[in-house]
Amino acid sequence: MEPITISIHFLSGYAVQSGYGLAGILDNTITKDDKGLPYIPGTTLKGVIREACEEIALLKRHRPYETVIEEMKNITKNGGDLKDPNVYGPITRLFGTPFIPSALEFHSAYLKKHGMDPATREFIRKSVSWNESHTSISYATGTAKKDHLFSMEVASPDFDHPDYIFCFDIVPAAGLVDNDLLSLLFCGIRLVDHIGSGKTRGKGLVKMEIPAKYAGKSIDDWIAITFNPNWSEL
Repeated sequence: MEPITISIHFLSGYAVQSGYGLAGILDNTITKDDKGLPYIPGTTLKGVIREACEEIALLKRHRPYETVIEEMKNITKNGGDLKDPNVYGPITRLFGTPFIPSALEFHSAYLKKHGMDPATREFIRKSVSWNESHTSISYATGTAKKDHLFSMEVASPDFDHPDYIFCFDIVPAAGLVDNDLLSLLFCGIRLVDHIGSGKTRGKGLVKMEIPAKYAGKSIDDWIAITFNPNWSEL
């Protein structure tokens, strides 16, 4: 299947860091490409979209398993073939596990550069980010906790430039993705409203857009069921 290009519009300053789980500068600095411009790793995008899809699948009564071993045991118990991808739940089929190949390949999201002249790119590179310092407040005393001052790099959400938009591709594997799985994927993408660190401080608010040609009735059906207060009766 052809790649599906998704657009990301940041609505607030954002802090998408390495995610390596290492203390210090790596996890306090936004990720940048070889040109010094910010980008969003594909692993980060896959993670936030998977979480959103799990919420939707749960409402659709497709219970996400805690571990793939738990799911495989249930399949074996019911006489299913572990080599058949169709016996797995929609989340496993879409995003894969260490044992099951993913039906989707997530690329990293980069700024649209084709419309930027060199001077604009250089201006954005030099002024795209700043450092913010924060502290943690003790609930007991109402004052700052000792040794809890920290800083992080934050990137600007908007430079009033039409090409200051992040785009990334999702590549479906041939034969592994049907319309129902695509509908779940697109609903998950629409549900994502935050990427990166600092959510409680208003950082990383986003709006994702899918191509218009994929915004069909099946997607609307998924959304209607997902947010229907009487969903359990459907």
